[in-house]
Amino acid sequence: MKNMKSRLQYLAGVFGLALLGLLVTSHEAAAVPSFARQTGQQCSSCHITGFSTLTDYGRQFKLRAYSLGEHNLPLVIGGVASVTHSNNSIPVGEAEFKEDSRLALQRISTYFAGKISDNSGAFVNWNYDGIEHRGVMEMVDARYSGSTTLGGKELILGVTLNNNPTVSDVYNSTPAFGYPQISPSERTVVMNNAMTQVDMSLASQVAGVTAYAWFNNSVYAELGAYRTADKAFSVLRAGVPRTSGMDGAAAIKDGAPYWRLAYEHQWNGSHSLSAGTFGLVVDRYPDPLNPSGPTDQYRDIGFDSQYQYLSDEHRISTGLTWIREKQSWRASYDPSGMRGMRDGPNGKLTTFRANASYLYRKQYGATLGYFTTRGNTDNMLYNTGEPTSGSANGSPDTTGSLVELSYIPQQNVRLALRYTTYSKFNGGKTNYDASGRDAKDNNNLYFYTWFLF
Repeated sequence: MKNMKSRLQYLAGVFGLALLGLLVTSHEAAAVPSFARQTGQQCSSCHITGFSTLTDYGRQFKLRAYSLGEHNLPLVIGGVASVTHSNNSIPVGEAEFKEDSRLALQRISTYFAGKISDNSGAFVNWNYDGIEHRGVMEMVDARYSGSTTLGGKELILGVTLNNNPTVSDVYNSTPAFGYPQISPSERTVVMNNAMTQVDMSLASQVAGVTAYAWFNNSVYAELGAYRTADKAFSVLRAGVPRTSGMDGAAAIKDGAPYWRLAYEHQWNGSHSLSAGTFGLVVDRYPDPLNPSGPTDQYRDIGFDSQYQYLSDEHRISTGLTWIREKQSWRASYDPSGMRGMRDGPNGKLTTFRANASYLYRKQYGATLGYFTTRGNTDNMLYNTGEPTSGSANGSPDTTGSLVELSYIPQQNVRLALRYTTYSKFNGGKTNYDASGRDAKDNNNLYFYTWFLF
């Protein structure tokens, strides 16, 4: 009866979201997102298969500091309404995730996105989480750029202030804007318990300044560093509490160097292929409330590739991301075993993701994705003893795939249905948490409406 009730709630939520989509698209929108207003272009000029995947024009717009076009109203309001249904209800102690299978206004977003001067602009996103009931400064990317020539070829030089490594990147094969850009709330699905530092672990917690160069429409390079977003930079982590433990806002020793290098080749006016590398070195205090003493060091290096094909009828975008992290537990490991928080002095974590998206006539889309995370066994780190989220064998290994169908009735509204499956979760296929939960129990169906005005 409980599963039947859950399915009925999910179907009711899907119907409600579909009705919302019809109401939103039943008339011509009074306004389009601010970048489109500024440039006079359709949203599809900058984006391929959704609101975030950039075309070549979109990359140029970002590299030129969001300053192309005329001054216009830089404010945008948006949001995500969603309903999620897990394959098996999610117990937490004696209770369940109450938002599972219920229609929810997952987030409300406000953006300052537009031109500041002829050489500067910004993209600033603040979100209110309608499930967690709190707001957070999600993304900040304020930049200044100019252009010159080198050997008769154009060279764009710029600098950006941002609050997340890779949020300044122009490709969708790095973490900040990689697929999926929208995911279910942590209150509705179980998340695997391991993530590298460069892969969104520092999002909305740090302040970084990076300088970048774009040469001959083909070579992209970026170099900079990140520090704790405190004191004058606290606004960049607004809404993220400074709490004890790894779930709190990050406290970094000195500056964390970040680098990026990529090469892009374009041909026939419709094809582009890029390949690159990126990396980050972080010395992080285990407790952000006590930023002193020894730190744990994370050395992340990533490789990525992106292919795109654009025509009036068909649009294709693919992405590959591989990240390897070497961990030195200089603060968390105690050889005596008395006060340590890790099994050994070193660790490693590897993440791989691949996705391919297709869009027909800029309206009907489909995406296939695959993801896997692997690392060394560490009972003290991963075997938390918690049902659903723990790992009975101390392994972070998680593997899964997803398929998504989407419909874009007009340029600032997207409706999508995604199904995610797991073949392994937190180190196991069956009974991975020692409480009877299998990896497939975390399979979930996610339906959402994403809108911007």
